[in-house]
Amino acid sequence: MTYLPSAVEELTRNNSMAGADRGHVALLCVEMPVARARDAEVVRMPVGTRIVAGAVSEEVAYVGLLGSIEVPFRLRKVDGAWKVLPEPYFEWLRSMGAI
Repeated sequence: MTYLPSAVEELTRNNSMAGADRGHVALLCVEMPVARARDAEVVRMPVGTRIVAGAVSEEVAYVGLLGSIEVPFRLRKVDGAWKVLPEPYFEWLRSMGAI
């Protein structure tokens, strides 16, 4: 889920992968361990910004492990529901050599 429907195009713009690659990423995501970042932990997002976990009451940060790559997620509470803020994950994972 994204918190802004208009961000879907941005999220999927550069994810052109062969079906086998998409399947591989999907399987890794299903098995991805995810943990909430500790309060005051600095988390570097794929776009390069750094956030401080717990600094904003309506936001939380999580970190997943995709293979050996730590994948950060920032969630914001919108209308009572937690939504993942979009990041260019596919480009970033490619630059990290994860996919």
